[in-house]
Amino acid sequence: METLLLVLGPPGSGKTEMIRELVSTHMGLDRKILVVANTNRAVDEALSRVISGPNRSSVWRIGYEDSVDEALHGTTLGGMAGPSGLAPLADRIVTARMKIKDKRVIGATISSLLSNRYDKYLEDIDLVVIDEAGQINIPLSMGALSYGRIAVLIGDHNQLPPIVQSQSEESRRLIGTKGIQSGPVQPLDVSLFESLYAWMKSEQNECLVELQEQHRMNDSICAVASAMWYDGHLRPATRQIASSRLDISVKGDQIIAEALDPQRPVIFVDIPLGDARTPRTNIIEARNAVDLVESLIKFGFNPEEEQSLAVISPYRAQIALLRRELAERLGNRNNLWERRVDTVDRFQGGEADVVIFSLASYTDTPSKHVADEHRLNVAMTRARKKVILLGNHASLKREPVFDRLFTTFEAENVLSYRNWRVVGG
Repeated sequence: METLLLVLGPPGSGKTEMIRELVSTHMGLDRKILVVANTNRAVDEALSRVISGPNRSSVWRIGYEDSVDEALHGTTLGGMAGPSGLAPLADRIVTARMKIKDKRVIGATISSLLSNRYDKYLEDIDLVVIDEAGQINIPLSMGALSYGRIAVLIGDHNQLPPIVQSQSEESRRLIGTKGIQSGPVQPLDVSLFESLYAWMKSEQNECLVELQEQHRMNDSICAVASAMWYDGHLRPATRQIASSRLDISVKGDQIIAEALDPQRPVIFVDIPLGDARTPRTNIIEARNAVDLVESLIKFGFNPEEEQSLAVISPYRAQIALLRRELAERLGNRNNLWERRVDTVDRFQGGEADVVIFSLASYTDTPSKHVADEHRLNVAMTRARKKVILLGNHASLKREPVFDRLFTTFEAENVLSYRNWRVVGG
């Protein structure tokens, strides 16, 4: 590898569009590009912009059709071979392999490269683009980088890190401001992206680019994220994005009216602790969440529109409770709640106009899972117009990350209003 560029891409900062521009520019230089990511969704999203332009015929998506977005089926090996019955299988395979040789853009998940079965088709790669690089551990990242001369790592180490089966409290201690540590052992829950970022930042390396404009969150939501995780540098890309607000007229119950007030985009609803005998759940939070969704519908909000509503929680047990409570009160709505209600981890990469975040406070001290800084970042940066947190203020405040969050809410240059806390029940 001759050249490496690191791009910090905060939520909503246009990483997918950047990948499209990178691919288009390097194709214009007659180069061959490999685009990889940790998940099928991320690979498909990156390639979706490429195939929407004149470069569609140049794309090969490594993977089985049933795990690839329908729009990319024609770019898989099976899609290029054509439907069964038109020609003998052996002839179809030969045809597909001939087509592969001419492809200039190849997309794959990081895991699909582990088998080495595609290596002979990846021998002349010029550019490797790794998306969501903050979620990929060091060995897997190094394996992908080995394919190309030029590499661009795009990610955000402030969001969820690589998933490993055994977490160690020492993992975070092993990485310092100088990045990768000397010695034979590296923590697997630290990405190559994070290690390189720490080193490049400390050295003011010119190969580090930090995107500072985002196209998702309004000014209030963005200000919280910017102060908490991005050194105050993150800002809305346009005035229209900054001023976007929920288009409803609230009325009736005071708690509901305050929580859904469009002019207060960030709200914390203080809920009593749940029953410790039913861990990882809080029925009071769940019912308050249903109250909010029901009121949104009454005020003219349509939760069935794409990217309109998300109800998220750190715990799967709370997700099951929320889905059940919503279905019982508001009906199944063609399995709407299966699509709109999910864990924070599964919703990374998603966005919605309104996000209701149920923290499922059930003990005096939150678990490390709830108080994880990366998970909180993901939860707080999914909403475009409104984010509502449900939890127990006294309990959460005992954890430094939530104490800092509440202090951020109070800061003069973050939220333009002081009444961000509503007492629910």
